[in-house]
Amino acid sequence: WNEMRDMKQHGVTFGNHTVDHAHMVFRHGRESDMAWADRARNDILAAQARLQQELGPDTNAAPKLFAYPYGEYDRTLAEMVAGLGYVAFGQESGVLASPLDPRALPRYPVNEHYGDLATFELKAESLPMPVQSVSPWNPLVSTVNPPRLEVRLVPGKVPPDALRCYLNGPQMPINWTNAGRTTFALQATDPMSPGRLRYNCTAMVDGRYYWYSHMWLLPP
Repeated sequence: WNEMRDMKQHGVTFGNHTVDHAHMVFRHGRESDMAWADRARNDILAAQARLQQELGPDTNAAPKLFAYPYGEYDRTLAEMVAGLGYVAFGQESGVLASPLDPRALPRYPVNEHYGDLATFELKAESLPMPVQSVSPWNPLVSTVNPPRLEVRLVPGKVPPDALRCYLNGPQMPINWTNAGRTTFALQATDPMSPGRLRYNCTAMVDGRYYWYSHMWLLPP
């Protein structure tokens, strides 16, 4: 905390990441929806209270920004976080762009696996994929497994032949669903196991990457 207070004096701000960094979407045993909601809400509020206790009430030091642990969320959790007044971040790689959804903004990982300078430079220079709409928005996998994603792009921004999509590494086939090739669908071939995975799409145009990622979450 002393190091954080020193960083605060040099203009660093700190966001909420919960107290215990749990998999927030998952229930504990036979936990009811109401008990889960109380636990999740208390975890968020306790973390914010501790930040303000240690760093002071100055909202510039601890603004109401929230990063989901592991980037995991579903619609219910996202709406709870928004209802508490937070702007929230997932961990879907991508660039902030209008229109913004404050329930789950994209967030590039920069860590021991993705933190070298070359990778950082590539991400810093990337562009937002011109996504007009996605279906479904909710990353929680329910009845369709493997999950199917449909993405509509703003026409004329990205050449269709430049688009590449990947499933946690391996390239995925892209199914264009309209004649103008502005809407496409992605679906893995095998059902996903409990946990999370991501469909990632990029397009290299004039030496820079357009980037979009969509997370899927399957409870145990």
